[in-house]
This record gives sequence, structure tokens and C-alpha cells, in this order.
Amino acid sequence: MIHIRRATPDDAQAISSLLVTLTREHIAADCTDGGLDQLLGIMTVDSVRERMAGNFSTWIATDNGVLAGVCVLRLPAHLYHLFVATGFQKQGLGRRLLETAVQRCRKNAATAPVSALTVNASSFGLPAYLRLGFSLDGPRKEENGIRFQPMRLGLGLGLGLGPTAKDTC
Repeated sequence: MIHIRRATPDDAQAISSLLVTLTREHIAADCTDGGLDQLLGIMTVDSVRERMAGNFSTWIATDNGVLAGVCVLRLPAHLYHLFVATGFQKQGLGRRLLETAVQRCRKNAATAPVSALTVNASSFGLPAYLRLGFSLDGPRKEENGIRFQPMRLGLGLGLGLGPTAKDTC
């Protein structure tokens, strides 16, 4: 059974491993060699831990103790990472993790009002984000050797994203 919870520093090694593995498999093609090195550099165990202590919220999804997915939200409303392990893709887990992030954005709206959740999508992730209700937010870009598609998800619209467990936020 899938369980979503806030990540702790003890989860950093598993999170880093998942991020690096999936980035090499699915995102490397969107990067120059230097861009890939930079991207992998923000996925180290130490970097994962630093984000947990900073202006980020991190959740993980586990299935019987196995890391199935990770969602990192840079506050107030930028989806920094949304990764689902290969064996768990196309089963609704990405949507559940996104619902958790959206709930956090809405919870923070009183102190940091935002109208949309943003993400910089890889070519691999683009179809999934479109299915989740994101729309394109300008032309495809390249920064520091990393190519991506800016996208946004309106937070005030009827998104079809249901509530998640309140203790996960």
C-alpha cells in the first residue's frame, strides 16, 4: 500500500539515488554534458538534505518501505522535483504527490498568495504534466545546458485534484 509522508534527512540517500537514476534514464537527453553534471549536482545526498532544511517541502511515497516517488516543492509554488520510480509510473502516484504539493500551496496562500504552481518540465515529463492539468507557459528554454518547458497549473481553478491526507503537508 502506498503511503505519502514528509521526507526526513534519513531519506536523503534513497531520494538522491532515485533522482539520479531517473535523471540519467529520462532527462539526460535534454542536457548538454555540462548541464547534466549541474543537474546531477543538485541531486546529491547533501543537496537533498540542504533543501529539506531550506525553503522547500519534500514528500516521499513508499510502498512497503520501498521508495516509489518523491515530490519537492520550492515555496511558495514551484514544483522542483516530481519523480516516480519506473515500476510505479502510470498508476496515479504522480497525481497523488502533486495533490499533496497543491494542498501545501493552498495552505500557504494566506501568507504567500499565488495563482499558479509552476514547473520546468523535461521532454519525458511533458506528457505527464499535460495529463495532470498543467499548460505551457511560454517557449521551450535552455539554461545552463538544461533544456525544459516552463509550465503552470492554475491554483484557483477546478483542477480535479482531490484532497490528500492532512498530515502529509
